[in-house]
Amino acid sequence: MFRTSSVHSTYRRLAVQPAANFFLRLGVGPYLMSMIAAAAAVVACVALAYDTFWGGFLIIVSGFLDTLDGQMARSTGNAGRAGAFLDSVLDRYSDFLFVFGLLLYYHRTGALDFTTAVLFVWLGFGILMGNYAQARAEGLNDTCSVGFWERPETLLFMGLAGILNGLIKWSSSPSLFRPGIILGAALIVLALGTNWMALRRLVYGFNRMRKKP
Repeated sequence: MFRTSSVHSTYRRLAVQPAANFFLRLGVGPYLMSMIAAAAAVVACVALAYDTFWGGFLIIVSGFLDTLDGQMARSTGNAGRAGAFLDSVLDRYSDFLFVFGLLLYYHRTGALDFTTAVLFVWLGFGILMGNYAQARAEGLNDTCSVGFWERPETLLFMGLAGILNGLIKWSSSPSLFRPGIILGAALIVLALGTNWMALRRLVYGFNRMRKKP
């Protein structure tokens, strides 16, 4: 949704392009930028395990850095399948690390019971399958970019939830809300939203491709 909005083009012009030009002047190439974004995801995972405020902030930083490699590749004329493949695989690792960091935080706070563990499984599954549906459609020379919970929206929502949870110390007795009501509610929204998008893409992509000769 964000990728097709007018906000996206403004965001790329005012934030992504200047940052990409800055790193290019420093001698950082698009492949290295993909690695830097993945390294930031590792740091975010560790931070999330101890402090959701800094972990959430680093999720947003990692997500922003990840938008630069494609712009850098286009600016230097080096856009190609190798870079797109590297970026896509590292993105999946980064997504897993963000979810894993939150899971470790729940474990450290003694709030990881069966219900919460199931929610984390479905959250990881929804994020994975939503992205896989799009990637598989593109592999079949088609598109399936529908639904709200694409990667930019998901990371921004997850990062802001972590930051707010670190600032506002609301908690409740159920295990899901013990580390913070804001964080628990955000996990429910993300688990439902990402899985809904994955199912929507399944139906949309299947019907779209079935109508083609």
